[in-house]
Amino acid sequence: MAVRILVVDDDYDMVETVKLFLDAQGFEVTTAYDGESGIVSAATAAPDLCLVDLVLPDMDGRELAKAIRGMAGCEQTRVLLLTAMGGRQAVEAYLGDGEDSADAYMEKPVNFKELKSSIEKLLNIA
Repeated sequence: MAVRILVVDDDYDMVETVKLFLDAQGFEVTTAYDGESGIVSAATAAPDLCLVDLVLPDMDGRELAKAIRGMAGCEQTRVLLLTAMGGRQAVEAYLGDGEDSADAYMEKPVNFKELKSSIEKLLNIA
C-alpha cells in the first residue's frame, strides 16, 4: 500500500512542483489549495502525512492540522508545516508557546532532498 500524502498550500505552482516530486518518489499524492478543501481531501484520502502551509487564506495551518487530526481515521496523521516566514526564530515567534499540532516544519522554498528525508523520518520509512 502506497504512502498517502496530502499537500495543502495556496501557491499553485509550489503544490504542483511538490506533487510531481512526490509522485516520482512513489507516494500517492492529493492536493488542496486552502484549508476547507484540505479538510475535505483529508476526509476522503485519510493521509499518512500532510504537508501544510502555515499561512493559508482561510485558516492557519495549525488549525488545519488540528482539524485533520481530529477526524476519524486521521488521528495518527503526521503533519509537516511549510513556511516562508524566514527562519526558526520567526516561526517560533509566530507559534508562541502553544501547541502547534505539527510534528515538524520546513522552510520554503522546499529543498527536495530535505523534504524526502523529513518524510522518511516522520513516517519511519527508508
